[in-house]
Amino acid sequence: MGKGLHWLGALLLVAGLVGCTRNYYRHAADKAAYNVVRQKSSAVPNMDGQFTIERTHLISLEGLPVNTNVQAFLGPDGERERGARMLKLEDALRLAVKHSRAYQNRKEQLYLAALSLTLTRHNFTPLFSASGNGSFSISETMRKKK
Repeated sequence: MGKGLHWLGALLLVAGLVGCTRNYYRHAADKAAYNVVRQKSSAVPNMDGQFTIERTHLISLEGLPVNTNVQAFLGPDGERERGARMLKLEDALRLAVKHSRAYQNRKEQLYLAALSLTLTRHNFTPLFSASGNGSFSISETMRKKK
């Protein structure tokens, strides 16, 4: 019974290490790709310094002013506009670009290009290694001398 638990513990440890290793490499690859983008972002005008491909579908309108006046030209339907958040054109465009699927697709393409670049850099990084072997043989002339 004790040996079975010992083997089970060792098996769980190995399975845990394999899972952690994959997660570690994924985070390391993400970090390397984001570093490549960060290094080159200064050369791109209006590039966000906190580049990420993570999507957030939450649009917060909390910081925007609230409409308290109803315009007369809206008529009776204008009362629906009371309490609505007001957006400036610049804010509306920024939200549209930030949450656009086409924009997200471009960000993902940039991330994949950076990931490919880090793989290429890794493949061409010099790896220092050494190996050796030895053999021993006795020739017929050495045997006759003995």
